[in-house]
Amino acid sequence: MGFWVVLKEYFWRGGTWQFDERDAPADAVLKSDADAVEAEADAVEGEPVVKGRKPANKARTPANK
Repeated sequence: MGFWVVLKEYFWRGGTWQFDERDAPADAVLKSDADAVEAEADAVEGEPVVKGRKPANKARTPANK
């Protein structure tokens, strides 16, 4: 009989890694924890979190001028 290992995503050393919970390095941050902290920080600042298309850069001149 085999057993299943569930890997979780962690932020570690500037990248996203998958580790078993028991084998994760001490300084790795669980991805879901990091997302929750980031959302909480955005809510504290009072700025609305808007995701979508960036507005066009109107400072540029048209290429066919």
